[in-house]
Amino acid sequence: MFQASCSGVIYGIEDGSGDVRWTYDTRQDAGPAQFHGDPAVVGDLVLTGSDTAEPSFFYALRAATGELVWKTNVDVIESDVAIADGLAIGQTFYGDFVALDVETGERRWRIAADERRCGRRPQAPAVSAGTVFLGAPDGTVKAVRARDGEVLWSRERGCLSTPLLHWRGAVWGGSPDGNVWALDPETGELRGQLDVGGRPHGRPVPVGESTLVVQVGQAEAVGIDAQSLEPRWRYRAENELSSPRPHDLAGLAVVGDSEGNVFALDPRDGSEAWSVRVEGTVRGIGSAKGKLYVGTLGGRIYKVTPPAQRKTSDG
Repeated sequence: MFQASCSGVIYGIEDGSGDVRWTYDTRQDAGPAQFHGDPAVVGDLVLTGSDTAEPSFFYALRAATGELVWKTNVDVIESDVAIADGLAIGQTFYGDFVALDVETGERRWRIAADERRCGRRPQAPAVSAGTVFLGAPDGTVKAVRARDGEVLWSRERGCLSTPLLHWRGAVWGGSPDGNVWALDPETGELRGQLDVGGRPHGRPVPVGESTLVVQVGQAEAVGIDAQSLEPRWRYRAENELSSPRPHDLAGLAVVGDSEGNVFALDPRDGSEAWSVRVEGTVRGIGSAKGKLYVGTLGGRIYKVTPPAQRKTSDG
């Protein structure tokens, strides 16, 4: 498991024991840097972009050892890392999108943000085959050919409040005015939109076959039918939902709150399938091979066995 921390240290953690297998300390480069986007794992490489420090770097580390393969000096990267056509792509704090070669770190293209009327809110790009979909700070959504950065289409959508998602033949996104919408990936034309009754935030996450789950406001999650673009359910937590996005675990939507509660929601009706509690404010949620990991603002990571997977007294 890989964890990039706000202390400037990247950790490789042994799954079975929770022991730290290796660390990479960015203070040897500039820092200490911070990390706010999810890394990407490609083959035996872990790729992530740092922010805060000057200079800031895009890093590629060996997954098994933490050995530095390359680092490229770029502007502050705050978004998740997307992978397309052998390129690692992220958005800088200043709104530009940069694409680096996964194997070498060589800069392949950059799309500058000439106008920043939407402020500095880096959003991760979405990818489909050889196309990258970007939410630009000038209020447009762009489709870009991954291999060379050529803009295929650009459509005015206003400022975004969520990263983009490509799913079920559409490009999904959310706006500060409370709308979640779907665009045609070939043309950028609007297919439909839904007012979810509050500001959507965090990446919309598909759960199950046809439910899109998005967090809304401070304490709500909404399940949207992907075909009809109608709401299926609305879940309201007692406390602030502090995890940055829902997480799909075995067909359930997992969210966490500021009091350490982790809830798994049924995508069909939004009911709680199970819940667990950890100490601290839940921030990161991840999983691999059915195992659930929860990170907190206090700096602890928990490996959690969901109640549905625990053995009963009868075995």
